[in-house]
Amino acid sequence: MSTQQQKQKISFTEALKRSGLVNLSDLTQIEAELKELTGDSTVQERDLADALERNRLITSWQRELLEDGYWEGFFLDKYRLLKPLGSGGMCCVYLAKHELLQRKVAIKVLKPKGIEKESNLKRFQRESQALATLDHENVVKVFDGGQQNGFHYTVMEYVAGSDLRNLTIDRGPLPIKAVVQLMAQAADGLACLHENQVIHRDIKPANLLVDGQGKLRIADLGLALPVDLANDSPTMENNSLLGTVDYLAPEQARDSHYVTPKVDIYSLGCTFYYLLTGEAPFARGSLTDRLLKHQVDKPARLDHKRSDVPRELAWLCNQMLRKNPELRPTAEEVAELMRHWLQLHDEKVQRQKEAVQAAKRQSSAQPCTTGHGSTVWNKGDTLSLNKPERATKRDLPAISQEETQMKTNDFHVMNAN
Repeated sequence: MSTQQQKQKISFTEALKRSGLVNLSDLTQIEAELKELTGDSTVQERDLADALERNRLITSWQRELLEDGYWEGFFLDKYRLLKPLGSGGMCCVYLAKHELLQRKVAIKVLKPKGIEKESNLKRFQRESQALATLDHENVVKVFDGGQQNGFHYTVMEYVAGSDLRNLTIDRGPLPIKAVVQLMAQAADGLACLHENQVIHRDIKPANLLVDGQGKLRIADLGLALPVDLANDSPTMENNSLLGTVDYLAPEQARDSHYVTPKVDIYSLGCTFYYLLTGEAPFARGSLTDRLLKHQVDKPARLDHKRSDVPRELAWLCNQMLRKNPELRPTAEEVAELMRHWLQLHDEKVQRQKEAVQAAKRQSSAQPCTTGHGSTVWNKGDTLSLNKPERATKRDLPAISQEETQMKTNDFHVMNAN
């Protein structure tokens, strides 16, 4: 984040001393250990850099800048910048550590060019103020904010884990139950945003973070705006789009200014589709082709793209992807239906376990053998040892037709399916 102009390159050691990254006592100790190890009275800068990085006194990113002679820009107020996490049009995000509390955080910094327009600065500040009022376990928290040396910043919770895009790229389509659990959490987080009159406007797998315990948090609120600001946003210039094309609601593509919370539901539906199949609903074709498909086409049926997807989940995904935003469920309804399916799923698994245990208890009964040598159970039993019985519709924990109609009524789309 340094803005200094290098007139004359200085050595790594000199840059290190000027930077304030390592206190003098630690530096002296490291140098003494290296001298004792090598038996040399001088310390090679490469060896010193290796030792400092190995002892986690500097990061590889800090080292690279120091070796290039840069020594400013490693601190922002009371935070030590450790490495960049990402960069957008107007902002950069850094992993940082609070100097006193030693807590890792993510800091979003408005780029210098971002304050050239007063409207950008006002939007950055108003966005941070709106998000700072949110307190939900499934939304990345905002801790602090301010400005130093012309740099305006927002301090946010750092989530050590992976985003759902990279997770899906690494593992392929995710297990159904895991996806439903994640989507329920995402819907909970969106419900909090919407209840507080905030629209995210860029929900996608890359903006959903999961930690090592499976806790999901909605992140990257760079496009988020309070509802009263969303229809008066200065961010769209030269008719550029706000959002990511593969997850963009039809109405958001037509006009990024005039949107409602239902754009987040459509984007979450696209994300749901992606996690289960490995690709977005309209992932093929040029940008123009994909935008048009969001407007007029229906995506390939989810249960056709992946045969083990239950029909009730395919139905729910279809409702989230309705072209008419008024026909989409709310975030609260999505979360409720996801958890309803999870409950039914767990009940089915429990019934299967009980059936297996009952079969084992009966296995001591004397079996009779057919003329073909295959073993069958005594009269009145229904399972065969030859092969697992294929599940029938009555065995499935699916939402019944009556329940489906009831839920459909809630969405005012009785004839949707």
